[in-house]
Amino acid sequence: TAYEIYQCDWSSDVCSSDLSRMVRKNLFGHTDQIIPGLGTPSAIAVAPSGIIFIADADSGSVNAYDSSWAMLFRLGQGNGEFTNPNDIAIDPDMAANAIYVSDGAENLVKVYSLNGVWKFNFDGSSGEGTRSFNFPSAVHVSSAGHVIVGDQNNDRVQVFDRQGIFQYCFGSRNGPGSFKLRFGRILGITTDSLNRIYIADGFQGEVQVFDADGIMLTTIGGFGSDPGQLRTPMGLTLDRFNRLWIASVNNGRAEVFGIDTYQDPVYTPPQDDDSDDASDDDSDDDSDNDSDDGSDDGSDDNSDDNSDDDSDDDSDDDSN
Repeated sequence: TAYEIYQCDWSSDVCSSDLSRMVRKNLFGHTDQIIPGLGTPSAIAVAPSGIIFIADADSGSVNAYDSSWAMLFRLGQGNGEFTNPNDIAIDPDMAANAIYVSDGAENLVKVYSLNGVWKFNFDGSSGEGTRSFNFPSAVHVSSAGHVIVGDQNNDRVQVFDRQGIFQYCFGSRNGPGSFKLRFGRILGITTDSLNRIYIADGFQGEVQVFDADGIMLTTIGGFGSDPGQLRTPMGLTLDRFNRLWIASVNNGRAEVFGIDTYQDPVYTPPQDDDSDDASDDDSDDDSDNDSDDGSDDGSDDNSDDNSDDDSDDDSDDDSN
């Protein structure tokens, strides 16, 4: 969201599932909430309304929670609605009223309303043709209304409109762009305000950046364990400070990169309300005491008395 970063923390590596929790971090990277007991959370998305959608691979469901983590509803028929829900995307245009879920095992992208009612599917035939998928592994909706799907085992990205009508694709087998290796692993997608497309390639340990037409521009990161390097990058998100957060799963951390003109938020420690109140009270008391004891009651009266006495004495002496 605009103020917090959410991540599903379900494994210590890409093969096991032993933590089963959601971790929320603030914009400074500090953990401020941990929610355990979520089965095998495999994807997460937060609607502008604050509803949190979490995919649970164990139950084959996508569950909706409020900000207090009370269960609200499940998408579609609930448990068993999906075989392998691996990514969730919410259309940024709330009028579209759409949430997209990729199901890798079923070669489907399913579309629901934000209250959980199924609307339609992107065709789920397996293959290399347009609209066909071979393990769709990531989905994202851009501000331009493009639904961008990572077609992992076809090593490509397919782009659709909101209704699932094919627009174009790019990758090693089709289109003008290309991944560096034939067997890259698309594990996350996001876009920025310029509609550039960021693709997390888990196999190569980097994020590849494309323009809106699928032409490759640059890469971010690189395989390794040093700061700024990535091992199995998965989740991607841009915060309101134009910083790209990348979940580096096998490094057990998130890496943050500044994009174009960005800024780091300034941390302001919380103020101690008690000390402030006491300081204000002391200041008020001192001010009142100085005013009452000094200038009003004492100095003015003494000055007037002395002035009158001196004037009378001088007048008497002159006349004498």
